[in-house]
Amino acid sequence: MQQAKSNKSILRILSLALVLLLLVGMLGVGVSAETASPLKGTTVSLGSELVVNFYAEVTDTEGAAMTFCVNENTKTVPVTQARHIEGNLYAFPCAIAAAQMTDTIEATLNDSGNTCQTSTSVRDYAQKLFGSKQWDKLAAADMMVATLNYGAAAQTYFGYNTEILANAGYEKAAEAAIPEADSSSRASGSVSGIAYYGASLVFESKIAVRFYFTVSGNIADYNFSIGEAPVAKNGMYYVEIPGIDPQDYADEITLTVSDGTDELSVTYSPMHYISRMNSKTDSQNLKDLLGNLYGYHLTAVNYLSEPYGNDKDNLVSAQ
Repeated sequence: MQQAKSNKSILRILSLALVLLLLVGMLGVGVSAETASPLKGTTVSLGSELVVNFYAEVTDTEGAAMTFCVNENTKTVPVTQARHIEGNLYAFPCAIAAAQMTDTIEATLNDSGNTCQTSTSVRDYAQKLFGSKQWDKLAAADMMVATLNYGAAAQTYFGYNTEILANAGYEKAAEAAIPEADSSSRASGSVSGIAYYGASLVFESKIAVRFYFTVSGNIADYNFSIGEAPVAKNGMYYVEIPGIDPQDYADEITLTVSDGTDELSVTYSPMHYISRMNSKTDSQNLKDLLGNLYGYHLTAVNYLSEPYGNDKDNLVSAQ
């Protein structure tokens, strides 16, 4: 989903993965399907992108593919771009925007001339987990609720599919006590021919910071310390820094521009954006979105600080 109304941010979160293991930044929570089917279940990854993973055992480990259809938009993921789990088991990712948590994802596996189909949504996935007998023992319960409330706030703000809100039955008030941000510009140094204009967040399937610059010379003459290649937009250039986890929203990101002699450094964070926009806007829908995004961040921080203990042994599969 493309962002409207100025660049804002969505999020990333942690990962609810199929294998019942505690991995780096990932807690496993599996949803199993019938064992006779090559389709073995789904998980939701809440990381730098919001991703629904479809697990499948394939026979053609070079030519199999899975096609996703979300709101009449289709995308095919070949097995060579899927994540290998073990043996012939692969996880096929389908990235969606936060506002699409109630959208049904139709998945079709094509493997050696055979096809299999399944479907789910982030809300469906959450409801299966909430309905399982051991779900209340999981530290991830609050994380899933925060995710649904963030999705519902995004739906309301963008006016997208609002008749079916992701958090229906799991409503939680948005965080109102968002800390105030430093109002000063975090830029130092200077480089001839390029000047810092500002920064924003991107609201798509992932959260990213964009640093904007005005350039009077050739953009190829400048080196940027981090981020993707500069992109021209509206008479300026921006450099995007993707892959920011929700637990890291308060961490500052510093980008340095150099012409080989002089340097210009600029610093920004997602929390800076959340705080500044919350203090400036009169839109209640935007305030609710920012409050839920901040709550999403706080919950992610708490989620990762939990002493998991035996939680990973209590993970369940839901039909």
